[in-house]
Amino acid sequence: MPSSFERLTPARIAPAKAVAFVAKDMMRTLAQAVRAWRRRAQFAELSALDDRMLADIGLARGDIASATAEPLWRDPTVRLSVFAVERRAAERAHQRWRRGLIAARSRPETTRPAPRQLADG
Repeated sequence: MPSSFERLTPARIAPAKAVAFVAKDMMRTLAQAVRAWRRRAQFAELSALDDRMLADIGLARGDIASATAEPLWRDPTVRLSVFAVERRAAERAHQRWRRGLIAARSRPETTRPAPRQLADG
Protein backbone atom coordinates (compact mmCIF):
# COMPACT_ATOMS: atom_id res chain seq x y z
CA MET A 1 0.00 0.00 0.00
CA PRO A 2 1.50 3.36 -1.00
CA SER A 3 2.16 5.93 1.70
CA SER A 4 0.25 9.19 1.81
CA PHE A 5 3.31 10.97 0.43
CA GLU A 6 3.41 8.67 -2.60
CA ARG A 7 -0.25 9.41 -3.35
CA LEU A 8 0.56 13.12 -3.90
CA THR A 9 0.86 13.25 -7.64
CA PRO A 10 1.32 16.44 -9.70
CA ALA A 11 -2.34 16.24 -10.68
CA ARG A 12 -3.30 16.44 -7.00
CA ILE A 13 -0.71 19.06 -6.02
CA ALA A 14 -1.61 21.63 -8.70
CA PRO A 15 -5.22 22.20 -7.54
CA ALA A 16 -4.06 22.49 -3.94
CA LYS A 17 -1.51 25.14 -4.94
CA ALA A 18 -4.18 27.02 -6.90
CA VAL A 19 -6.52 26.99 -3.91
CA ALA A 20 -3.72 28.17 -1.63
CA PHE A 21 -2.83 30.97 -4.04
CA VAL A 22 -6.45 32.14 -4.31
CA ALA A 23 -6.90 31.98 -0.54
CA LYS A 24 -3.70 33.98 0.00
CA ASP A 25 -4.80 36.59 -2.53
CA MET A 26 -8.23 36.87 -0.91
CA MET A 27 -6.66 37.31 2.54
CA ARG A 28 -4.35 40.04 1.23
CA THR A 29 -7.28 41.86 -0.39
CA LEU A 30 -9.34 41.53 2.78
CA ALA A 31 -6.45 42.87 4.90
CA GLN A 32 -6.09 45.87 2.57
CA ALA A 33 -9.81 46.57 2.78
CA VAL A 34 -9.76 46.38 6.59
CA ARG A 35 -6.73 48.70 6.71
CA ALA A 36 -8.45 51.20 4.39
CA TRP A 37 -11.65 51.01 6.48
CA ARG A 38 -9.73 51.75 9.69
CA ARG A 39 -7.98 54.70 8.09
CA ARG A 40 -11.29 56.04 6.86
CA ALA A 41 -12.49 55.92 10.45
CA GLN A 42 -9.56 58.15 11.37
CA PHE A 43 -10.85 60.75 8.91
CA ALA A 44 -13.48 61.76 11.45
CA GLU A 45 -10.67 62.92 13.73
CA LEU A 46 -8.99 64.76 10.88
CA SER A 47 -12.23 66.46 9.87
CA ALA A 48 -12.62 67.74 13.42
CA LEU A 49 -9.38 69.76 13.18
CA ASP A 50 -9.65 73.45 12.38
CA ASP A 51 -8.11 74.99 9.25
CA ARG A 52 -5.05 76.30 11.09
CA MET A 53 -4.18 72.86 12.44
CA LEU A 54 -4.70 71.31 9.02
CA ALA A 55 -2.38 73.92 7.51
CA ASP A 56 0.26 72.97 10.08
CA ILE A 57 0.34 69.44 8.69
CA GLY A 58 0.23 70.68 5.10
CA LEU A 59 -3.41 70.03 4.29
CA ALA A 60 -6.49 72.03 3.44
CA ARG A 61 -10.12 71.21 4.18
CA GLY A 62 -10.71 70.51 0.49
CA ASP A 63 -7.95 67.88 0.53
CA ILE A 64 -9.90 65.86 3.08
CA ALA A 65 -13.05 66.05 0.98
CA SER A 66 -11.14 65.04 -2.13
CA ALA A 67 -9.45 62.09 -0.42
CA THR A 68 -12.76 60.92 1.01
CA ALA A 69 -14.17 60.79 -2.53
CA GLU A 70 -11.77 57.95 -3.38
CA PRO A 71 -13.39 54.52 -3.84
CA LEU A 72 -13.92 52.52 -0.65
CA TRP A 73 -11.21 49.97 -1.41
CA ARG A 74 -8.51 52.66 -1.80
CA ASP A 75 -6.63 54.05 1.15
CA PRO A 76 -7.43 57.78 1.42
CA THR A 77 -4.33 58.50 3.53
CA VAL A 78 -2.15 57.86 0.49
CA ARG A 79 -3.99 60.62 -1.37
CA LEU A 80 -3.59 62.98 1.59
CA SER A 81 0.15 62.27 1.68
CA VAL A 82 0.38 63.17 -2.01
CA PHE A 83 -1.48 66.44 -1.40
CA ALA A 84 0.83 67.39 1.47
CA VAL A 85 4.01 66.56 -0.47
CA GLU A 86 2.84 68.48 -3.54
CA ARG A 87 1.91 71.51 -1.44
CA ARG A 88 5.32 71.52 0.32
CA ALA A 89 7.14 71.21 -3.02
CA ALA A 90 5.14 74.08 -4.50
CA GLU A 91 5.87 76.23 -1.45
CA ARG A 92 9.60 75.51 -1.69
CA ALA A 93 9.61 76.34 -5.39
CA HIS A 94 7.79 79.58 -4.70
CA GLN A 95 10.28 80.50 -1.99
CA ARG A 96 13.22 79.81 -4.33
CA TRP A 97 11.56 81.92 -7.01
CA ARG A 98 11.02 84.80 -4.56
CA ARG A 99 14.61 84.58 -3.33
CA GLY A 100 15.76 84.78 -6.94
CA LEU A 101 13.65 87.90 -7.54
CA ILE A 102 14.88 89.57 -4.36
CA ALA A 103 18.47 88.74 -5.17
CA ALA A 104 18.02 90.13 -8.69
CA ARG A 105 16.62 93.40 -7.30
CA SER A 106 19.45 93.82 -4.80
CA ARG A 107 22.21 93.44 -7.39
CA PRO A 108 23.61 96.76 -8.57
CA GLU A 109 23.17 97.61 -12.19
CA THR A 110 26.37 97.08 -14.07
CA THR A 111 27.07 99.50 -16.83
CA ARG A 112 28.92 98.34 -19.83
CA PRO A 113 31.49 100.57 -21.40
CA ALA A 114 30.43 102.17 -24.63
CA PRO A 115 31.72 100.36 -27.68
CA ARG A 116 34.77 101.93 -29.25
CA GLN A 117 34.45 103.79 -32.46
CA LEU A 118 36.82 102.72 -35.15
CA ALA A 119 38.86 105.58 -36.48
CA ASP A 120 38.48 106.27 -40.16
CA GLY A 121 41.76 106.18 -41.57
